[in-house]
Amino acid sequence: MKMTTFIPVLLIFAILSTSLKCNKDKDTPPDILPPITQEGKNTFGCKINGEVWVPYYKCGGTGNPCGELYSDMFKLSQNQVPLEIHIAAGQRVNNIESYFSLESPLFNGIFTTGNKIDSIDFEYRKGLIQYNEIPGMGATNNIIITKLDTINKIISGTFGAVLYKSLTDSVKITEGRFDLKFAACKCSN
Repeated sequence: MKMTTFIPVLLIFAILSTSLKCNKDKDTPPDILPPITQEGKNTFGCKINGEVWVPYYKCGGTGNPCGELYSDMFKLSQNQVPLEIHIAAGQRVNNIESYFSLESPLFNGIFTTGNKIDSIDFEYRKGLIQYNEIPGMGATNNIIITKLDTINKIISGTFGAVLYKSLTDSVKITEGRFDLKFAACKCSN
């Protein structure tokens, strides 16, 4: 092979190797929590048993276009501030899926701001294993709505909980935070 042919082939190989490495790096979620903000940045994150968990779900293919982050909030009445809330955050890494959901219980989802653990249901699912609240077991569970802006349609807050698969199998959720528009739909690029 001539040297003039070898250099362009080597250059193309180097570019392809770099781009493949970049794509591989993009197949993992960030390993830091998003900052606590109140600007409608469509962020969500927490620690599960001390490990950072942030939503990450690739776009395209047969994937869910809102698989990473979805929120739906609406007023129950035009003249009232209370909202019904549905937040879902998903993570798909190495074909293992996990999901978080925070939502108003059916028929009891009226709240404004402050500590609202009694009006929000927590659920965490990893693969087929599901963790939920057990009534009376989550004395330290909390969700605090730090911003509820119905004009700009922003809801922000913090949360923490202990969720159970059984009485002997639980996960501890700490440092939870979210900053969402009322109608978020997001997947990773």
